[in-house]
Amino acid sequence: MLYPIILKITEDISIWFDIIQTIGVLVALPAATWGIIKLFKKDRDKQLQINSLKQLAEQSGEQTEILSGQLEKMAESNKIQMEYLYLFGKYLSAAEKSIELQKEQKRLDEKKRIAEIKPRIKKAGCTSSSKQSKFNIKNAGGIVKVIEISKGPDNNVAIPHLQLLKDRELEPGVRYSIEMNTSAKCSHMNSCIVDIILILEDEDNNKYQLHIKGNARNPEVSDLIEFD
Repeated sequence: MLYPIILKITEDISIWFDIIQTIGVLVALPAATWGIIKLFKKDRDKQLQINSLKQLAEQSGEQTEILSGQLEKMAESNKIQMEYLYLFGKYLSAAEKSIELQKEQKRLDEKKRIAEIKPRIKKAGCTSSSKQSKFNIKNAGGIVKVIEISKGPDNNVAIPHLQLLKDRELEPGVRYSIEMNTSAKCSHMNSCIVDIILILEDEDNNKYQLHIKGNARNPEVSDLIEFD
């Protein structure tokens, strides 16, 4: 009698155990399912991160290539600019040398021109007596014109034809005479002093001063003084 009862109870316990186990499985299933979903979600997030990093890497690579190309262009441009600056520097140096040569040539041409046209008035002999004296000058340079004549403060001799020299051109190689006589201030040529100043002008309108001064028998001719 007892065995059937015990068997019945055992079967009932087994059934209830299966029910409890099934309930436990059902209770645990959502948690497990959520865990699986979270794992999938994490994997998806990681994949998105991986894809994002990959895109960044690709973009970075493209930007690196673009930057590299730009740097190469800049380097080429800088090279061209350096070559241009080098050539421009050589051009400036050549231009400066050319300007200096032109200045030097101009200076030489001016010097040559001055040498060609500048007058050179020299003594060309003198004859005299006790009452008269004839003093000669000669131009050994370029043609020149007498534009002014004046007597200095020490002059005491008579020069009757002095003004005939005014506006006269003194040509190269030609002698010109200045005749002098005694005066009330000097009765003998030994005591007569001639003191005259001539202003001369050459072909380029340069002006010079010539001073003739000394004893009337044999005065001295000064060097030409150029002035504006």
